[in-house]
Parts: sequence; structure tokens; C-alpha cells
Amino acid sequence: MDYSDDLVATLPRDEAELMARSENLSADARGRFAARLALAHKDNLATEVLVRRLLHTQPLSDEIQVQTDPLVSTGSADDWDVVAKVATKKMTIVQTNACKKLHQRVVGIQMAVALRNEQLLNEIIAHPSQTMKEKAKSTLAEIRAEMNPRTVVEPDHTANFILYFDAIRDAPMQVITGDSARTRNQVWEEFANAKWNLFWTNGSLKSITDRVLRTKAAEILLQLLKTVPPFNSIQVKTEFVHVPYLPVLIRKNLKLLLKMDVTETVTAVCSVLSDRTVNIESDLLSPLLSRKHNVWSDLSKSSKLASMVDKVLVATRGAKPKDDRNTASTLFNKRILDVFLGARPVRSILLHLLQDAQQSNTLLLTVYTAAIASEKNDLARFKLTENFLKDLRTALEYIFAILSNLLKRILATGTMETKHESQLIFEADVKGTLDVVLNIFEDAFAVLPTTEGVQLKFTNKKKSHKWSMLLSPLFTILQEHPQLAMYLFLAVKDEFSETDTSGASLVLNCLKSKSLSVFDYPGNTTEAPYSGINRFGPHNHEAFVLFMKLYPVLDKWQFWSNAVATECLSVDQIGLLKNHFTIEFLGQQSCYVITTILDQLIVDAVERGAMALQLIAFVKKRELPAIQIKYIIDQLYERLDVCVVESRTLLEENLRQPSIDSRVDAIRQFLKATNMSHSIGETILTLSCIFQRVK
Repeated sequence: MDYSDDLVATLPRDEAELMARSENLSADARGRFAARLALAHKDNLATEVLVRRLLHTQPLSDEIQVQTDPLVSTGSADDWDVVAKVATKKMTIVQTNACKKLHQRVVGIQMAVALRNEQLLNEIIAHPSQTMKEKAKSTLAEIRAEMNPRTVVEPDHTANFILYFDAIRDAPMQVITGDSARTRNQVWEEFANAKWNLFWTNGSLKSITDRVLRTKAAEILLQLLKTVPPFNSIQVKTEFVHVPYLPVLIRKNLKLLLKMDVTETVTAVCSVLSDRTVNIESDLLSPLLSRKHNVWSDLSKSSKLASMVDKVLVATRGAKPKDDRNTASTLFNKRILDVFLGARPVRSILLHLLQDAQQSNTLLLTVYTAAIASEKNDLARFKLTENFLKDLRTALEYIFAILSNLLKRILATGTMETKHESQLIFEADVKGTLDVVLNIFEDAFAVLPTTEGVQLKFTNKKKSHKWSMLLSPLFTILQEHPQLAMYLFLAVKDEFSETDTSGASLVLNCLKSKSLSVFDYPGNTTEAPYSGINRFGPHNHEAFVLFMKLYPVLDKWQFWSNAVATECLSVDQIGLLKNHFTIEFLGQQSCYVITTILDQLIVDAVERGAMALQLIAFVKKRELPAIQIKYIIDQLYERLDVCVVESRTLLEENLRQPSIDSRVDAIRQFLKATNMSHSIGETILTLSCIFQRVK
């Protein structure tokens, strides 16, 4: 709550009136009220009198009772009232009722500060209460400095900061036995927690209002991190080694340091890395690449941020032992990548990561080729190839993670019409990445040796490995974007074989049309929300034509019926499939084949009922055991259309069974067929017929 001009228009007559005016004000508003009230009536002699009344306190008793002997009990069960021996003692510091009058005194001190009355300020400083005493001292110092301007010397804050930070540089590496010197770590910790009078609150650069001084302090801070960082001492075999770490002082200022100079900050943080650093991702990279800094998503620094990726990657890989620096686990470190992606980096960083992955894969390929060329033993070559393909899988998974991030950005920008150009740029990036990753796989298999073991397990099974390692993950990633999935399909359509339909099922699922429900519309609107992604298709025409050639409908009926059941095909495509399933073909099949095709492929209930009626007549003529024919016909009864008179008559006649069990089965079939019609009228007719028969 703030105050109005009416509150300071007149001077309060006494404490009670002043408290009534200010009791509902916030602390900040109360301070402004006190200052304005004092300045508005500074020429009034009554103002100083009011301030003195507000500041006035009364002394309390300076004597307290102190127990002299310990309590001694008689041990009796009734000994409840034990009187202690006490003595009266005088206190060294006189106590007052300042705490009780805290509200009045704060307002009085603020008025005295506004009036700049030396006598009142001296009385406040001399009072035992510590309330706002520092404010009174600083105000009094300002008054005296104004009175004697020649004696005032402006402090050189920059020089003070340099001396201040020199304490870190001069701090010893460790404490010698019996020595009171502070360790470097203790000094860093003190800088992070101490309060100083150099515009420096708890080690915060942000609290330094002077820009020149803040820049100088930041430069010194980063320089110290590079030259004399704090360290942990760990034992390696028989000796202790120093492992630098990122101090709290740097962590709490990282956001501002990155905004002031991202290059120097990243360089300084990376300089802390060593081959002894344990948790690089959590202890160093996570603070540096935190999303809260809002630096890595700054489009204005796109090119500079991309160049920082190399510094981080080189530093993290250099921190590994020499034997591990060119391995797949180091070059394609998924945990480091997750830290990068968690910072929501700009597009240029993602592209830089992709470029680095491509170069790292080339390095692995070169190392593998050289190893194969120098190795003559077939078993050793097989082992090298096996490990190389494991590394290839690691590299591909690394690229898939970046690809997934790009796709998320496409889906996000695809919901905003104003971001359509960005969406197209990201889609072009994904297409380029798909081309790169396909080439990476082909290049890897092109250099495999021609030894018998490698040929049998890897080269001859290239298509199988390509689906499991490459195409299946890619189509899974792209299933929310049918157009990009179509781009990938056209690039790899020659990879489909006549023997395996699993890949074809995945492709049809990715390419199927995806329509929104009205419940997905925002608010109560009747129009579909904007989408820059065409999900309504048709996208699967080329795939459908290819799969019709590879997988004949009658031979691969399970594949096609499943495609219809998962809504992967259009109505026209389903019509083309149904033409292959004639009554003559279905009538010769088993009950499972007949019911599966009727339920999954013949989606129209009327058409299904008509085919079931024809199949009943056809099956009755087959030369099969009577029990098998009855089982097939019972299943077909459930799929009849009761709206057709001939079908209803057939079901009613079926109720005339000789046994109760058979009659119950006939009733169940009749009711199930009726439920398929979704008609209340047909249901009433069916129930009427059943009630008459069961009387």
C-alpha cells in the first residue's frame, strides 16, 4: 500500500496520530512517507520535537535476579515447591524499551535522516539500539564530507577490487601443519559469501552498479579462474593430485559473465577441465549450459555461440585419458549432448553438433580402415568389425537425438503461421541430415572386409542391419511429420524385401493421414487450429503401389488386414483390397481367416452381412466334417445383417434347436448380429421374437 499527499499535508500533533497515518503502509512506503513528511515541514520547529518524541525511549530496570545455588530437593514425594537462592545483579548495558517502540523509532530515524540533523543523528548513534545505526552513520559522514570537501578522498574502487582479488592469487595451495594461513579454496569461499563495501553484495557482480568497475571485476574473476582455480585433492595410487573445480563465486555469476563476454567465460570454464575431472556433465557443463542463462538461445549471438561448441567439445574430450579420446563413447557422448540440447540452443549450434558428429564418424572410419589394413588375422578382423559396427550404432543414436530435437522445433513452429519460414528452414535441415545419415551407413558398410565371417554375419545381412540400426529409428522419429517420412521413404524404397513386412507396416503407419478431433480445437471454435504440417494426406500412394507389388493381397492377407485395422489406408485403397477377396476364395479358407478378413477388411456392416450370408451358403456345400462346418456357420451368423429379411429369417429359424445349450448359442448369435445394426427397431423385433420362442 502506498500513501497519498494528504498524509503529509499537515504535521501530526503527536505519536498516536503519526502512527495512525503510517500503520497500514508497507515498509518502503513508510520510509518515503517519513522522508516527505520531514521535508514538507522542515521549517516547523514542531517537526524536531515530534522526531525526538518518536526516538525517545525509557530505561528499564538495570537489575536482574541470578540463581546462586543449585536447586536441592528433599527427595520427598510432596516436595513440589523448592525455593532457589537468588541474588540481584546489575547489567553492564542499560536496557530500554526500544524494541517495544521499534515502529515509532524507525519512522523517527528516517525523518532525522531526511532532515540531515547532526544532533539527532549523533543521538541515534549514541543510543544502545542498533536499529538503522549504520544509515545514521553514513548520513552523518556525508554531511561532514560536504562541510569539508577538501578532506574527502574518493576511494579507488577498481584498485580496491584488484587488491581484493589478489588475495586469491596469493593464497597458499594448502595449509602447513601449525600454520594459520588460509587455503585457496577458503579464500574463494569467502569471496562468494562475504559482504563488502565495494558495491559487492555476497559476491554478486550484478550488485556493482558502476559498469567500468563491474567489467574490471569480471575480467579479473575469469583470469583468476584460468590461473589459480580452487581444487580438490584426490589420491591417485600413492600420491595426491589437485583437481580444479568450478567455485560457487563463478557459478552464481555465470549468467552475467556469459552475457558480458561469452568467449572468455567459456574459455575460463573449460580451462578447469582436466583428465582427473569426474563429473564433467553435472559439475561443469550443466552450470555453463543452463537454460536459465538465456544465452544459448540468443539469436543475435548465433555465430559466436556456434564457435563456442568446439571449445567445449575439445575441452571435454581433452579431459579424457589419451587412449579414450578417439573412441565412440568420447566422440559421441550422449550425456554431454543432452546438456547441450537442454539449453535450447540456437539452430547454428545444432548444425555445428551435426557437423562435428559427421567429422567424428569420418575419424572412426579412418581409424577402422587403417586397423583392418594392418591386421591379417581373420578372427581379429571380425572382432574389429564387430566393435566398429557397435561404434556406428552409437554414432547414429547421437545423430538421432539431434534429429529429434530438430523435429520438435518443426512441430512447435508448425503451430504458428508467423513461424512458417522457420519451419521450412528446419525441415530443410532435417532433409539434409537424413541424406547425411544414410551416407554414413553406406560408407561404413562399403569398407567392411571380404572375409567369410564378416560376409556371413554383416555384409550379407546388410538390409536387416540397416532396418534395425537406421531406418526403424528414423521412421519412428518422423511419424509425427508424414511429409518428412515420405521423403525418407522415397530415398530408401529399394530396401523393402518380399519376405519381411515389418518395415512396410511401420512405413504405412508413419504415412497415414492424421486428422484432429473437434475436442482438439482450442476453446469453443469450430475451425481447426493452424498447422503448417499437412497431416491429412494422402501421403502413402507411392508406398501402397509398391507394397501391392511386393506383397500380393491374397498371400499377405494378414499384413493388409492389419493395415486396414490400424487405419493406415484410405477408403479407395481398402476398396482395391476387397476386390481380391471373392466368395470363392474366402469360402475355401479356415474360420480364422474368414472372420479376420470380415472384421478387419470389410469395415462396412451392410457389406459384411451380405458376404456372410453368401459364405453360409457356400460353406454348407464344402466337403468338411459336420462339426467344422457348424463352427464356421455359427461364426458367420454373428456377422449377418438383421436389416436384410433373408438374414433375419435365417437367424429366427436357427432358434429352433433341439437342446437348451444349442438354443442359448443361437440366441447369443442373434443378439450379437442385432447389436451390429445399431438399430432400436431391429433390437425390439429381435427381443420380441426371442421372448415368444422361450415361453
